[in-house]
Amino acid sequence: MVCISRYMIGIITFTVYAEEALSKVGNHIFTPRELSIFMGVIFALTAFISSFFSDSVGRKAMLLFSLAGCVVTNVIVAIYYYLLEHTSIDVIPYVWILYLNLMGFCIFSNTGLVQLMPTIKSEYFPTHIRSKGSALTSLTSALCIFIQLRLYTAINETVGIYMNFIIFAIFAVIAIFL
Repeated sequence: MVCISRYMIGIITFTVYAEEALSKVGNHIFTPRELSIFMGVIFALTAFISSFFSDSVGRKAMLLFSLAGCVVTNVIVAIYYYLLEHTSIDVIPYVWILYLNLMGFCIFSNTGLVQLMPTIKSEYFPTHIRSKGSALTSLTSALCIFIQLRLYTAINETVGIYMNFIIFAIFAVIAIFL
């Protein structure tokens, strides 16, 4: 479930389509390219910092914290994009809310889900079936990534980009309760 959650909350999809998603709001504070680079820096920093806390805080607490943060940030981003695409409300002056929540999503997802999956995978499977477990996890990862990448554009074009973030939030909520 951690593997499915890791990819179905949108981390890979957003990383791949970040520049496209950010270009919808224009170059108001940062360019989409600058924000994409900044996201990479945030991913690197949070990966480094959160690796020190997995044993002291606990894996389950970090995972739940990560998922809850992803729910909140995805919902706020979805609301922002919905208002941008489907209403006459001018949300561009509040683009900082979008930026803040996208960076928050990067921090939350990397704090628990991204960091803990390899650890949990190595602890969950016994030594004699670890290679088979890793293969199954890799296959599940590839399938989830494929589904997300294929559906993102279709959902974006038919419903709107906001719906992708709602779907990401729904998967995170489901993962919290499983």
